[in-house]
Amino acid sequence: MELLRTPSRSAVHRGAITLLEAAIYIVIALVVLAIAMTQGGGLFNRNDASTEFSNSAELMSNARSMLKTSGIYNFSGADTMTGALIQFGGAPANMTVVGTKSSGTAKLQNLWGGAVTLLPVATSGGQKSTFSLTYAAVPQEACVTLATKMSAAPNVVTTQVNGTTNNGPVAANAIGAQCTADNGSVGQNTLIFTSNT
Repeated sequence: MELLRTPSRSAVHRGAITLLEAAIYIVIALVVLAIAMTQGGGLFNRNDASTEFSNSAELMSNARSMLKTSGIYNFSGADTMTGALIQFGGAPANMTVVGTKSSGTAKLQNLWGGAVTLLPVATSGGQKSTFSLTYAAVPQEACVTLATKMSAAPNVVTTQVNGTTNNGPVAANAIGAQCTADNGSVGQNTLIFTSNT
């Protein structure tokens, strides 16, 4: 008896991709990743400005509730007032504290690496009954956002952008003209917000 042999067939690999197809998929993925990275930078910048707006509002609120005694801010300068707020636990948790928190001499930095300070301000009567909050090294985009939002806060009477003082809420176009361009990736703007209490 003779066995019938069937010719062997090579298996068909359905769903497998060729080397050319794989190369095309990789190129498409790289293009999508590059676009996401370039567009994503703007999203992070906007998020940083929103974070620092929340931080600044918290700093101003905590300074009023923790540092004002008998109607005045009895501090000799920015270092002592800022250090005291940090020591009392008034610094936002997501801000960088430089130094030992409990020392009373620690300093604050914003997300862009600039100094953040509180300074007692004497009113016309000579009493230090108000204070200012200073943000340094603020990038241009964040400068416009932070200054516009903070100037509209009910407890802010003046907003100073790079030496130009603005009273009350300020329009974005006015602030935009006062904010300066970044030097590479480093912000060049200094913002000072003065509280009314």
